[in-house]
Amino acid sequence: MAGVLVVMALVMVGFILAANSVQFGSVADFNLTGQIGLVADFMLTVFVLLPIVLMCLIPTLILMAMAIGLWKLNNMAVRPLGRGRQAVIRQLNRVSDNVPRLAAPVIKMQGGLGYLERVVTGRPEPEQPSPEEEQTYGN
Repeated sequence: MAGVLVVMALVMVGFILAANSVQFGSVADFNLTGQIGLVADFMLTVFVLLPIVLMCLIPTLILMAMAIGLWKLNNMAVRPLGRGRQAVIRQLNRVSDNVPRLAAPVIKMQGGLGYLERVVTGRPEPEQPSPEEEQTYGN
């Protein structure tokens, strides 16, 4: 906030110095509309542009602080997330190694139960598709 006040003061001093450095040759050269325009521009700067800058500056600073914080958080999370990833990979390898060994007896048992079900219910054996049907339907 103090920086904004310093900038406003510097702008006002600059306007005053610019207005004083203009030399008027006579009273006829004194341009009142030029001074009114100068004051109007200064008032526009003070009352319109500076509040707009402040309104945009504060959210921008907040977003910048959030971005820096997220960057630091990301850098801090690399090691724990890497350890977690390695643990997941180890478990995946264990599961991938054990699933075929555990699934084989279940698949064998289901095949036997399917035969037993066909015998008990009296359903006929499902017929195999002909090679032409396999080619046609892609089975």
